Amino acid sequence: MKRSVLSCAARLCVLLATVTPILAQELTTGTIAGKVVDPTGRGIPGAVIIATSQFGTRTAETDAGGGYILPFLRPATYTVRAEAPGGFTTVIRNDVTVGLSQKTNLDFTLEPGKTETITVSGQAPLVDVTSTSTSTNIKYKDFADAVPIGRAFTDTYAVAAGVVSGLGTGDGNYSISGASGLENAYLIDGVNITNTGFGGIGAYNINYGSLGTGVTSEFLDEVQIKTGGFEAEYGQALGGIINTIVKSGTNDFKGSVSWYSSPSSLQSSRQLIKLDGGASNRVNEDVQDFAFSVGGPFVKDKLFYFFAFNPVLTTHRVTAQALTDPAFTAASAGVSVFDETAPTGFDAPTALAFPSAGREFDRKRTSNNYAGKINWQVSPKQQIEFSFFGDPSTGKNGPQRGTAVQYGDFASGGGDSEIKYGSDNQTLKWSAVFTPRFFMEAQIGHHAGKFRETSALDQYSYTDLRNTLEFFRGADSYDPGAAASVSSPTRTTRTRRTR
Repeated sequence: MKRSVLSCAARLCVLLATVTPILAQELTTGTIAGKVVDPTGRGIPGAVIIATSQFGTRTAETDAGGGYILPFLRPATYTVRAEAPGGFTTVIRNDVTVGLSQKTNLDFTLEPGKTETITVSGQAPLVDVTSTSTSTNIKYKDFADAVPIGRAFTDTYAVAAGVVSGLGTGDGNYSISGASGLENAYLIDGVNITNTGFGGIGAYNINYGSLGTGVTSEFLDEVQIKTGGFEAEYGQALGGIINTIVKSGTNDFKGSVSWYSSPSSLQSSRQLIKLDGGASNRVNEDVQDFAFSVGGPFVKDKLFYFFAFNPVLTTHRVTAQALTDPAFTAASAGVSVFDETAPTGFDAPTALAFPSAGREFDRKRTSNNYAGKINWQVSPKQQIEFSFFGDPSTGKNGPQRGTAVQYGDFASGGGDSEIKYGSDNQTLKWSAVFTPRFFMEAQIGHHAGKFRETSALDQYSYTDLRNTLEFFRGADSYDPGAAASVSSPTRTTRTRRTR
């Protein structure tokens, strides 16, 4: 299955109302807004607000009522300075946190007749009284240093309130606010990576569940989990909204090389599943995760870059349950109705229901995760951002399906297949502030997700239903009526190439 979605002009937000309320939430940025007043509470028009961070400097002016707004800020910690002509004091606020898709209220009081600078320490409150949504924001770096979570994008948001296991909906598809795990929406840098066919995250298949997750947490800066009351611009979700952004370059050059290993030798033994009709089991798992990233300025305060590459090599060792084939037992006992002139009848050459039983086979998959972002601060009031990310992945020819080792012709390639899956995503965004009451943002994004499976044998698959009749009856007589009401497994002996 391949999905290619082109979202043109995803958002064109023109805010013409008063300065204080924000009529739309930015998906990938945050906002600082407030008033600048004198000691009597009267607004000071024409005051200049300067916000400085590792991403450069942004400015805004107050309107006639003293209100101001700084939209489209990248999530970070800012130093905000307020100054006004006419002999007012200058006030500096340090450690002002701007969260993803959040509004930070920050007011200033400037005293007249003084030329001194006053520095105020302490974080501004993050409570946005104009928002109706309930959400949790998590900074990946801060959280990963304190809590031993997995490396996948989907491992992070499971810690938010109201998020629980989706049970049968596959890895990464969590139930949010009581909805099923296939009723959420997943956004990265404003690009919707939700599978349109099933509602899962990334590449999703009915036989495999969720395979690709868009990007790993190595590339991500902050995630917001909206569990209820989310705004009108979010749609196609009855559960929750998972909104996250790719990291950006800063004025400081930074790079990292990491290796994460989960060798099977350090894992505890697994309890194998045994069923009357047989089962396949994952015996162990080996994961080798390599991460490379680099970021910094092309031009300080103007042009920034961030690039990352994260190949993940996963090997699962699988085996089939050792189970006696009743057809073999029947033929060996000399029951003529099962003979069909063959020494063992029913084409059962061995006593094992699954010829691969007793051996272990490797299932190998490789995900070449990547991400990049270019940020251009055209002016203190205008910026352009281009980002791309993806997780093109392959599963080598082998027992990719969970039931592959149960095929009767496994030795000749039955059940083996090769899979290709994952996605490639790109987005371009432009934002500008024209006046304290007039600003806009436009974004275009492209998501291409795919899943392809090619079987090793280009043949039809069929099931020998005579084995089904014998699994529960002992094969000492032929009475299809006695077995008709019994539900039991079947033995698949051929595969068909899927395209």
